Amino acid sequence: MRHWLMQEDKIKHIVLSFIITMIAYYYFDLFTASMISLIVGTAKEIVDKYYYKSGFCWQDMKANCTGIVLACITTL
Repeated sequence: MRHWLMQEDKIKHIVLSFIITMIAYYYFDLFTASMISLIVGTAKEIVDKYYYKSGFCWQDMKANCTGIVLACITTL
């Protein structure tokens, strides 16, 4: 089994969370931008669980948080 970070789906989560955070940071402060991205990622996982029935994936959330942290580091 490959490391969770090397899965294509996880890389997409990292990139999209990074992009959402950076776009939101253009309009809001860094904390608010990070929370917006976290809420979007969490909402996506909830939709996966209840609508698509594929389940809530904590590995996806870990990837989302990685993207948010990278965006925060980029803004320093």
